Amino acid sequence: MRQITYIKTGVMLLGIVAGAGVVAYYTLLNERARTELKRAIKTVGNSYHQLYGMFEDNTGIIMEDDKETLPNRIATELQWEALGF
Repeated sequence: MRQITYIKTGVMLLGIVAGAGVVAYYTLLNERARTELKRAIKTVGNSYHQLYGMFEDNTGIIMEDDKETLPNRIATELQWEALGF
């Protein structure tokens, strides 16, 4: 019961903040400021996607099987087999 209250409160708070943001966007910003804000948001989004792609490549999420087995890998596998694994 308590969790539902927290969820309702969170959703209401999020709605109020979003509504206030929309009102502020249209009433407090002129056309030039809106254009600059949109451009800044687009730049942040592009940067995020570029950094995500770099980290994805570096962390090994995208992996390809080696076509040929490396000599040190063969030696390691033979050692494990000799140990009974």
